[in-house]
Amino acid sequence: IKYYVAFFPDKMGVYKDKMPSKYQLVDTTRWDQLITYLEGSGIEIIDIREQMKKTKESGVHLYQKSDSHWNHNGGLVASNEIIKKLKQDFPNIPSPYTVNEYEVKEEIKNNGGDLADLLGVKKYLDKRWFNYNLKNKLNTKISKKVNEYQFYKEPYKATFTFSNPIKAPSLLVFNDSYISYIYPFLGDYFSKSNFFWTYDFRKDLIEKEKPDIVLSMLVERQIQELANNTK
Repeated sequence: IKYYVAFFPDKMGVYKDKMPSKYQLVDTTRWDQLITYLEGSGIEIIDIREQMKKTKESGVHLYQKSDSHWNHNGGLVASNEIIKKLKQDFPNIPSPYTVNEYEVKEEIKNNGGDLADLLGVKKYLDKRWFNYNLKNKLNTKISKKVNEYQFYKEPYKATFTFSNPIKAPSLLVFNDSYISYIYPFLGDYFSKSNFFWTYDFRKDLIEKEKPDIVLSMLVERQIQELANNTK
């Protein structure tokens, strides 16, 4: 089973130009330190920062203004970079879909995000929402919730499972809240994919599902969780 780790960049790492001038920004982050430390360890790190920055410079809206999370535009960029990396080891994974292969519809939702909530103005701020649907798709993935894998009371932490009638490897993901904007994209590339909301490296789930690929995906600010939580 191949194991990979992908970190999603914090909002202030992509939008440094929006940070107040009183904050001193560093050139070397914990993420940089970890990548250097793990060189030669055999652990595959997927770094999507450069592509996120390039896409941001092109004018694409990648993160929600009233939230610390990204949006589906950011999720598409990240999923494509992840698929490019995995495809090097698993050539039968389909090639990444470009943005032109999707029908993208933008809508305004009258509900701000977590930053607006911290300020007590969540109901007064809108957020831009981007819906992606493939224009020409021969095989349609099937999404379901497996009851035995629902570990939390919060609906947004549900474990999603996709099945797809294609000849491709299976995937098991350990993830956090950033998953909401990327898992629909990733589900298109694998015969089966499970997305578990946990920082724990759940060996029991891996042994039960027997995936071809295990992927830990978490936002950069939670980088230390990989060291703190193992089972």
